[in-house]
Amino acid sequence: MGQSALIAGRYEKLQQIGVGAMGTVFLGRDRSTGETVAVKELKPEIVQNDPDIVVRFEREGETLRKLNHPCIVKALDTIHENGFHYIIMEYVEGGSLRDRLEETPKMPVHEILNIALDLSDALARAHRLKIIHRDIKPANVLIATDGTPRLSDFGIARIGNASLNTRSDVIMGTLAYLPPEALQGQRIDERADIWSLGVMLYEMLTGVRPFDDESPGAVLYKVSYGDTPDISIYRNYTSMGSWGLAGLIYWMLEKNRERRPKNARMVGAVLEHLMNDASLPPLFPEQGNAPPTELPPARTAQAMRDYTSQMLAADEAPDTAPADIGILTFALPDADEKTVSTPRIDTLPHPPAARPPPRRKATPAMIAGGLAMGVVIIAVLAFVLMGMGGDAHPLPQAHLLTLASQVAPVAEDERMVLVARLEHLGGTERDVQRFIVSDLQQQFESQASLTNIRIRTFPETIRDSETAKQISQAAGADVIVWGKQLRRQHG
Repeated sequence: MGQSALIAGRYEKLQQIGVGAMGTVFLGRDRSTGETVAVKELKPEIVQNDPDIVVRFEREGETLRKLNHPCIVKALDTIHENGFHYIIMEYVEGGSLRDRLEETPKMPVHEILNIALDLSDALARAHRLKIIHRDIKPANVLIATDGTPRLSDFGIARIGNASLNTRSDVIMGTLAYLPPEALQGQRIDERADIWSLGVMLYEMLTGVRPFDDESPGAVLYKVSYGDTPDISIYRNYTSMGSWGLAGLIYWMLEKNRERRPKNARMVGAVLEHLMNDASLPPLFPEQGNAPPTELPPARTAQAMRDYTSQMLAADEAPDTAPADIGILTFALPDADEKTVSTPRIDTLPHPPAARPPPRRKATPAMIAGGLAMGVVIIAVLAFVLMGMGGDAHPLPQAHLLTLASQVAPVAEDERMVLVARLEHLGGTERDVQRFIVSDLQQQFESQASLTNIRIRTFPETIRDSETAKQISQAAGADVIVWGKQLRRQHG
């Protein structure tokens, strides 16, 4: 196929920008929109040797469309034409994390924390959909020009009980990033991705991989039986800020997966605490506040496990300030009179039963019920993940209404849920809106064929019900989520 030929009469394939075991990636252009895209082409010679690989390739495109997360590369189209197989994806201009590590082997701690938090959020989304990536490594993390990561290459992912690997006797993934259980032929779960992310964080922090060697046999032995090398050999305590990041990495690299963080949400919770400069107890109590000169992996991993267990137990304890619960409110336009009510979370109706096919048109009550369940999840997460924050001065109402009119519309037979930024109460601002949107998309948009609910975002804070009503009407929203960021007091 010539380089200048169009794919599906629309996508222009330009120069090669990457190559992997299964496919070659080209820079491309969508002639119908003028946008730059990435074109992943399945290698024809691989198809000849292994026809089953086409199934894996096509399912990779399906997987990417299903995930729909801001930190996962988006699939725009899947095409089979003239004997060639393509996935058309969004183009991420900033290169890969591997490129970044070649420029700066020991990355700044704040950059590591930001990338790690976004990736843990992306993995939480994938794992909730029963998708295990199985090949997390720097080459498969693309970095956008704003510094945010995009997890890519789900070519060997496992969806539910079905693997994209059609040959059960082959170890899939990159050896240095695989967990012990994968090398030992055990069935893997989401904790395999947590291990691989831990290997990658170790490399970002120290500039070296923890289980590396020139011989594949030596790598296999180190991954399965070798101790995790002490991070402080490569990076001193002062440059890390605390023992927290090292402790988290050691915890993620436990050989026994039963001892690792149980899910990506827990990893994200720890990262949030570290980003908010949470106070950690002394790793060596006998030294008082003096920083330790060494960070023994086993002791540090245990300290992080204990600290996280105590942190989560405290956050799940009964609240000493009930008035702070339920400050997220909804402005719900009535279907007939378009009046607005602002019920508290605990007065919303219970979620409706699971929706069987065919696709149903949602009522405001149905949306509110579903939102109640979604926000309860967010409320629990907020205690663990979110710090206190402080907002800037309110924007003029006219400007807010202009922004509302620019929200992407939904189809005539669809209903819109508009999620505004939450008002922060003081301290470091965290992006609560993103977590709410992610959970609502998972609940509603992941089953687009069964529901007519679509989630949209509003980029600013809303501070009163009248403004919420006007914004919801200007945007054409049936439900608007707004209010203050949840907070917690400890007595």
